[in-house]
Amino acid sequence: MKTQNTKNSNSSTARHTADIFRQKLLSHYKEPMSLKIEGHAKNWVSDKDLAGANFVIFINPGIRILLIFELLFVENIDTKVVNRLQELTNLNAVDQTILFTFHNWGRDIRENIKHHPSLHIVRQYPEDVFTGHPKMFSDFYYTNTLPAEELFRINAWVDVFMLRLKKIFHLVLSEYAAETYDESYGKANFATQCIKDFEEKVVADTLESVPSKQLVMDIGCGTGRHSFLLLDMHKFHSVIGFDFSPKMIEVAQRKKNEKAKADNFDLSKITFMRMDVEDEEFSQEQGSADLVCASFGMGSFVENIHNLLKKLWLLLKDEGILIISFYNKNGIQYQVNPVWRDSSLSAKLSGNDELKVNIGGNVFTIYCKPYEFEEIRGILNRYFGIINQYSFPTLSAFMPNSIFAENQYACKVFKDIDAAIAQKNDMMHGAYFLFICKKEPTEIADAFHRIKDVLNEHKLSEGINYEVISHEAVVDFGALEKVLNVPRNQMVKTILVENKNQGNMQAGTSKGSLYAFAVPGHKKLDMKKAAKVLGARQKDIRMVVQKQLAQKVESPVCGIASFLESGRVIPVYFDEGLRGHEYLYTPYWG
Repeated sequence: MKTQNTKNSNSSTARHTADIFRQKLLSHYKEPMSLKIEGHAKNWVSDKDLAGANFVIFINPGIRILLIFELLFVENIDTKVVNRLQELTNLNAVDQTILFTFHNWGRDIRENIKHHPSLHIVRQYPEDVFTGHPKMFSDFYYTNTLPAEELFRINAWVDVFMLRLKKIFHLVLSEYAAETYDESYGKANFATQCIKDFEEKVVADTLESVPSKQLVMDIGCGTGRHSFLLLDMHKFHSVIGFDFSPKMIEVAQRKKNEKAKADNFDLSKITFMRMDVEDEEFSQEQGSADLVCASFGMGSFVENIHNLLKKLWLLLKDEGILIISFYNKNGIQYQVNPVWRDSSLSAKLSGNDELKVNIGGNVFTIYCKPYEFEEIRGILNRYFGIINQYSFPTLSAFMPNSIFAENQYACKVFKDIDAAIAQKNDMMHGAYFLFICKKEPTEIADAFHRIKDVLNEHKLSEGINYEVISHEAVVDFGALEKVLNVPRNQMVKTILVENKNQGNMQAGTSKGSLYAFAVPGHKKLDMKKAAKVLGARQKDIRMVVQKQLAQKVESPVCGIASFLESGRVIPVYFDEGLRGHEYLYTPYWG
């Protein structure tokens, strides 16, 4: 009976989530995408009662997307369901099908879905929505048929799903533009073409500072613009390009085959892979890449920049180089607000973490997180040393596109002025930021053996039993859940905290002292409570970040190893919620 009640409750919640999602879609996407709800989908996946939770939307230019909420609470699916989803895609004559879920489906299923280019998963853990700061809603939809608490939860979930849908629109844009991308995108808009040319020059100039030329990775490679540039220079032994769009990868692969026939180069030197670098893990060995390139605003297209930077830090060799670019929140074109409408940029920020991209007169609204200069510089400094920084273009991005039409003099003058401005590190007013970063060398101790020594010591003295589970390298709990299929509320994470101020500390501690806090995996460390435990002021304590961690505890990502500092034990504080339960203790840092 309880199981049936739970099923009915989940079905009701799925339908209400879909209904509120519809309302927010219609409210948010009016112009220029002209999004329309076409009604319920034809047929259903596995439960006829939930057919109303699936519906089709239509966006310009003639793209239809099937949204499926029926599987929100389904813990896992099999190959038959995947095949059924493809049937529904064909039955509804849609271009893309989006599956919303609260569960981490198995790796085999995720890989199976990747073989269906029109199927995509949007996953969100329900409890994650409520971590951190109090929830602020974009708008709140009410119905008197639901209790207030459930309404709050559903509105919060829908806000997150709306954000993920913007990323899906980016995928739809990429699929739509792939075939004509090289010939059309940017060439009609002078400033956008300038950005592409400037980045290519910076990439070429940076190659001289790359110590080894074995492997380069091109993140968000599109049709392979930078990948082929790096290969054409005959500098690298191997080039790998990653993109989340099947069509972009298909075009890049076609260009590779055509180039092989024309130029007679070794096909094995360049590889293109379909991959969402934010949600999936790299299969390449840690510390294998000499150069990672994430250009053309790639850094602004991920929701969690910290997780991406951790992954790239792990991929790079010591002294390896990262080239990464972001959209500038305070670009001159947004501060002055020119009256002309023929922008020299193909893509412009529109507020609320959105970018409006014009492709052949059709405008797509996609997710884009712009940054202020000091903000993104501070984030990068947590992981890498910054070698150089640019902001480009400045004046060209502000001017109307019409003045550059068939006017070579204007093109050259503005391009030269913007290039001169880009060399001045105190003038960060362009449309983009471009950073050249280096992974600073660290000496990594054998952290695994440290962990076993600590656990063995406690096993003898306190009767603690443990089992070592081997798995591929990961950088966050989300990735670990995928690998081990264990929810984060059954894990424990370690967060390393440092005190910055010698005063206001309890006896026996000093400035720069380190403390480890072990908390359940689904919780965040309460810094106010941590300060109280340490007898410190909250403003004087801070989490130890990636770059500092390797220097302080000789281990870049291992939480348990951080209990030890050159053989000395670091004080450890355990959350009371851990008492009396079995947990998977995971190496993790704040």
